[in-house]
Amino acid sequence: MIGRQALSRETGIGEGAVRTVVRRLKQANYVKTLASGCTLLPRGERLYSAIRKTIPRIVPVSHTNLTVGSVQSAALVRGVASIVTDGIAQRDAAVKAGADGATTLIVLRSKIRVPRGSQDCEGEYPGRIWGFLRRELHPEDEDVMILCGASDQLGSRIGALSAAITLLQ
Repeated sequence: MIGRQALSRETGIGEGAVRTVVRRLKQANYVKTLASGCTLLPRGERLYSAIRKTIPRIVPVSHTNLTVGSVQSAALVRGVASIVTDGIAQRDAAVKAGADGATTLIVLRSKIRVPRGSQDCEGEYPGRIWGFLRRELHPEDEDVMILCGASDQLGSRIGALSAAITLLQ
């Protein structure tokens, strides 16, 4: 159970917008509301579980040169590398959500790649970031990793999530 104020703090959006989102989720039978807050209904639980299965992790990242923004996060999106074209849609979604930028990486045949770019980032650009991403995100073949930067941690997380959502089918 979570209240509107807590949701507002967690998401970085105003209470009025949270009220509107909760009302729409309630109308669609995803949540129920009580005086003490709102909670997911079975339909909402199923949707949340499906999203968490596809986007299982978003982690903070020490500053890298892989994307812009002083505070960075990385999101893992399972099994959607084949639908990534060039990463522009993901970057645009992150920026629209308030981030400074985003970089999309795909994993194919165990290699971390840039769509329409480097076919072996670890070999061409050695650095600690690759080990960190492998350790923290546990990417597998056909997965996508999105690095997103913003001026604060919440902004980088929301940007990474917004970019990841463009890949949901």
